[in-house]
Amino acid sequence: MSKKQSRESLEAELNTSEIERVRARLRETLHDIEEFETRLQDEERKCGITPAPSKPVVERMAAVGMPREVIDQLADMLDTLTQIAPRIEIIPGLN
Repeated sequence: MSKKQSRESLEAELNTSEIERVRARLRETLHDIEEFETRLQDEERKCGITPAPSKPVVERMAAVGMPREVIDQLADMLDTLTQIAPRIEIIPGLN
């Protein structure tokens, strides 16, 4: 095997590994979001509010009395995710 083939093979393996890491992190993040949604719905019920997942999450957090600082941090993270989400499609093999 030539050096060039070996390098190409290694680069392909690294790219695949990186894609797998991204996939794993995205799965982890989706799981965290699902857990947060469940906890938020529990808090809404405790406050006598009918859970409404279609409403903005920051409004729902405020309605159950979460601290403004936490709400602002989540809003910033959601804005960032919204900005990068379209770029995820360009990662080969991500789907």
